[in-house]
This record gives sequence, C-alpha cells and structure tokens, in this order.
Amino acid sequence: MDALTIRPNLAPRSFADASITASLLLLAVALLAGLGVTTAHALSLPSSLPIVAVALCLTLLARTRTVRAIHMNGAGIRFVRWYGTPDFLPWEQVQNIRPATRQEVIFQGWLQVPLHPREATASLSSEGHYRIEWENGFTFYPPLDESAFREAVLRWRGIDVWQPELLRHLSSRA
Repeated sequence: MDALTIRPNLAPRSFADASITASLLLLAVALLAGLGVTTAHALSLPSSLPIVAVALCLTLLARTRTVRAIHMNGAGIRFVRWYGTPDFLPWEQVQNIRPATRQEVIFQGWLQVPLHPREATASLSSEGHYRIEWENGFTFYPPLDESAFREAVLRWRGIDVWQPELLRHLSSRA
C-alpha cells in the first residue's frame, strides 16, 4: 500500500446526532435570514433578497474549503479540496492526532468563524471526528473508515503521534 484515500463520513451516526446537526443548521439558517432582513431594513432596501444572496454567495465561497477526502502516504496527508490551508501536511509537522469530542467539533469546528472552519467537511455528524494538530493549527476530520485511518497513521507517522486515550483504545482491541 503506497497511498490511501479516506473519504469523510457525511451521515449522522445516530438519531441524537442527526437532531443536534439539524438544530444547528436550522439555527444558522434562521440567523442568516434574520441578519438579511435586519440589514435590509436598516439600509431601507425594499427587499432583503440582495442581502440573503450575498450571504449565500459567501457561504458557497466558504464551502470551497470543504475537504472531500484525504490522501495519506509516507510523505504526509493531502487534503483534497478546491481551496484552503493546509493542502498538504507533512508527517514531520503533525504533532498530535486524537479522537475529538462532540463539544469540540461543535464549538471549535462548526461554530468558529464561518470563513475559516476547523471542521472543513460537509459532515452532518458531530461524532467520529479526529483532531489533527500541527504547530500552527488544527483541523477536524471524520474518516468514513476509522480503522483504515488509524492504521495508516500508525504505519506512516508512528505511535508517538497518538494521545494516551487512543493508545489505550488501540491496545484494548489487539
């Protein structure tokens, strides 16, 4: 195996997971619509449609950062997307990889500044993400095949990158 492509998990993992995601999406849409209407009213525009159109364009622009897959090989991790940093992360720069909590994904990934999301996939799940850290930042990634992801990291980066919780998890499965 010279390289491995791992797609993100995009589907909710449970009813509770789907409920949380749907609630956050509805809240985001309501805030966006409210902001558009309020801005249109404040600017005395006859319609909020131009404001909503601008917000939609900004949202679509932000989605160009969406990670559609990661390619892993002996050199590092390549994030497959149209735009965004890092697009390639050498293994030497990876400081830590660990399972992320739901709270981390929601508050540090989804609710960060929308033009620079830390969870840059179109995942509708807040579960099953891994936090990948390097010297100047971090990102979240929800691998569809978690065992292949863990095995690839162990093969190409080594065990020293995993946090103790994951090491316990890996040793208990052996």
